[in-house]
Amino acid sequence: MNVTLYRNTSEEAVVSKSISSYGSYTCKLQEPCTLDAPKVRMQLANYNPAANYMYIDLLQRYYYIGPVTYLENGLVEIVGSVDPLMSFANSIRGLDAIVDRNEFDYDDYMVDPDLLMGVERVNTTEYIGHIEDSTQYYLLNVAGV
Repeated sequence: MNVTLYRNTSEEAVVSKSISSYGSYTCKLQEPCTLDAPKVRMQLANYNPAANYMYIDLLQRYYYIGPVTYLENGLVEIVGSVDPLMSFANSIRGLDAIVDRNEFDYDDYMVDPDLLMGVERVNTTEYIGHIEDSTQYYLLNVAGV
């Protein structure tokens, strides 16, 4: 099985990551294995400590490199954490979705319970005088949405 090591300089929330390759190497998948957190073992000579991202071709997914353990006999064990955005980037880009809230493009007629609506009825109070020097207490009542 092959693993390709990369250096990722992008944020986690970015779909298309900015990555640079350190090369593709042969490795062994350790059991038990899950798709979201696989363990791979490879030769220490092939491992680059600057790598923080990898692609496992057998699983067809991209992973963040998590804990790295240096073992006997010149081996290194790498634990990955799946990156679903990069792994399924083509599928994500191909989706048609209705975005119900966007700061630039929105539908005025779409029901949105989180959107504040304007108030049509406003209560007004007639001016009842002025504050004199002898006044010791003030009452301020403010109401609004």
